[in-house]
Amino acid sequence: GPAYGTGVKSTETITPPAGKRVRFVCDTTAAGSSTCNAPALCSVANVTSGAGVALASFTCDVPAGTATTGLGRGELASGQSKSVFLRFEALDQPAPNGDVFDNTAAVSANEPDTSTGNDVESEATTTRQRIDLREAKTSSAANVALNEPFTWTVTVENRGPGNSLRTDLTDTLPAGVQLTGPVTFTRTAPALPGGGTCTVAGSTVSCALGQLDATGVATISLPARFISFPTGGSGTNTATVATDPAKTGGLDTPGGNNTGISTVAVNRASLSGTVFQDRDRGGANGGTPQAASVEPRIAGVVLRLTGTDAFGNAIDLSTTTDASGNYSFTSLPPSGPGGYTVTETQPAGFINSPVAPPTVGAGAPSAAGTYAAGGDTGNSSFSGVVLAAATAATNYNFPEVRQPSLSGFVYIDVNLNGQRDAGTDTAIAGATVRLYDAGTLALVATAVTDATGAYRFANLDPLRQYTLEEPLPTTPAGLGNGPVNPGLINGAACTGGCTAQADAPVLGTDRINTIDLSAGVDGTLFNFGERQLASISGLVYVDANRNNALDTTDTTRLPGVTVRLVQGADCTSGTTLQTVVTGADGAWRFDNVVARQNYLVCETQPTGYGTGNANGTPGSNSIAINALPPAGVANQLFGETTSSIAGTVYQDNGTGVPARVNNGVKDDGEVGIENVPVTITGTDAAGNAVNRTVLTDGNGNWQFDGLLAAGPGGYTVTEGTIPVASGRFVDGVETVGNAGGSTVTNDQFGAIALGAGVQASG
Repeated sequence: GPAYGTGVKSTETITPPAGKRVRFVCDTTAAGSSTCNAPALCSVANVTSGAGVALASFTCDVPAGTATTGLGRGELASGQSKSVFLRFEALDQPAPNGDVFDNTAAVSANEPDTSTGNDVESEATTTRQRIDLREAKTSSAANVALNEPFTWTVTVENRGPGNSLRTDLTDTLPAGVQLTGPVTFTRTAPALPGGGTCTVAGSTVSCALGQLDATGVATISLPARFISFPTGGSGTNTATVATDPAKTGGLDTPGGNNTGISTVAVNRASLSGTVFQDRDRGGANGGTPQAASVEPRIAGVVLRLTGTDAFGNAIDLSTTTDASGNYSFTSLPPSGPGGYTVTETQPAGFINSPVAPPTVGAGAPSAAGTYAAGGDTGNSSFSGVVLAAATAATNYNFPEVRQPSLSGFVYIDVNLNGQRDAGTDTAIAGATVRLYDAGTLALVATAVTDATGAYRFANLDPLRQYTLEEPLPTTPAGLGNGPVNPGLINGAACTGGCTAQADAPVLGTDRINTIDLSAGVDGTLFNFGERQLASISGLVYVDANRNNALDTTDTTRLPGVTVRLVQGADCTSGTTLQTVVTGADGAWRFDNVVARQNYLVCETQPTGYGTGNANGTPGSNSIAINALPPAGVANQLFGETTSSIAGTVYQDNGTGVPARVNNGVKDDGEVGIENVPVTITGTDAAGNAVNRTVLTDGNGNWQFDGLLAAGPGGYTVTEGTIPVASGRFVDGVETVGNAGGSTVTNDQFGAIALGAGVQASG
């Protein structure tokens, strides 16, 4: 601009490289079009240059347009542009690196150009030969098993017309594919320069196929197998031939056929099972997993699958059971004719079930095989499992029996309720508990209770029955056998066997016999109770001074007195637990008395003695022992009283009062007669003969102490001859005292019924 241009045209010049020719075909309707304008815009058409000689210059008008761009041919409105499309043809084969054609265009118009610096433009155009590279890919098998060999074949073809100077192929293998041999290729073509190689880097195969002429075909073979199962069950291999002109030396037309794809479906086999506790082995249940609530599963067990697959490859895989005890080898190739072997690493704390998995029926392994238990604690296996392609083998189950434990407590049954109460009863530490084979009574193990009184035998053989034995502990001192408590099996009361045997096989030893843990579950609370024993002791004595206490002056002890240990309300209605008789020293003792209980000590009143006191309580023959302490009690005392009889020998002279003379009453002022012998004879209530003599004292008094009650005939008291030194007297009146009796014979009291503990006087 700014003016409207007319006669606008371009003057074209094109120069080919040395030795090459170029032909201007025509001006066309659009870029890339082969349709020539009619009428032509250019001054010439179909003109050819000489070899290496520039084509003669020619002019081309801008085309007609619109009112905006310029209506007529050769017209161009201010600020607008128009395009002219020219078609040239290179007539000679380009050099390998292409031929460069230089084109110069100079624009002009009828109006003067105020800025001519941009009126001329040159452009270099490189021409190359045309090639048609095509790639196709096929597989020798549309469906393969894991590890099954097959071959992918890639075909690269050059349909020309030019030669591909450098032909490169890139093949990307899908995940899980492994090449089983070298990648090879053949090339069908005339002898052309350039060799070929294939290299492998990871999952990429790169082939430099060299020069491939216009009729050349290269065939690449990739031997492969799937070693892992691809996502979605198939693997797609993609191969692409490079079309970069810098490599091929030509332009690939028509394009869109340079990549080949081949998809192979992959099948796999699997083998699965469960590791479980074979608790219920009754009937057909043995060796077959029942509900997990009945037969818990075993997690964390290692399984190993070994063998040779159908293609000769060694297989060695491992897996571990999940929280549900299940395991699975999910991506397996078919086995060889010898089959696979699945081996279970024996889990700690378990033994192999004595019942093998079934070989027939719904629970049998679906692909057969031979089960071997490996003894009690060895590794078990299924061998000879012939696995076909795409087969899901199931029920390769491993039955185990848990090695159970047996535990309990040794305790003092403080409240004597026959069972262990943790908050009340006292634990016995250091007690020995022995475990025997119930069938042979062979000693299996020995345990010692801890500070809580607990013992435990772990990792037992579930296929044995057991007997527990507990000898009476030596500490604390003074224990006696108590309750024997068969416990729980898997948390439930033991109902079969579990026999409590007190004092077996010898006194002081307890047993629980025939404990069956064959389900592999624990036995708990198999408890042995003991009773704390104590002693109660004391003596029976004569309370000579009748003060209801044992004094240093009370020196007489009573042997042969019966003393009973009683539990109950009183000595009559209560239950007698022990009976003893006092020794020569009057002592008595009850041993092995259960502590912390209430008792009565009941004395059978000794014949002829008066009831004195029981531990200071007058008139009592029983002592209450409340909550007998474990240390026992001593000095429990029964005091008894004896009888006495007393009187006076005196001068019954009335002391000047005639009425009192010889009246049989010792009146005031009447003097006793000294040194008169007085003798008591007879048989006491115990049947002992009595014959004792005393002399009257200075007051004429006499007394017999320490007497038992009189026997049936009573006592006789006789006054002897008054010594001359005491004076001469005539016989007076005898007076019977408060114990009764008779005076049939002179100077004698007979049939005196002296009672027990009575202090009789005249």
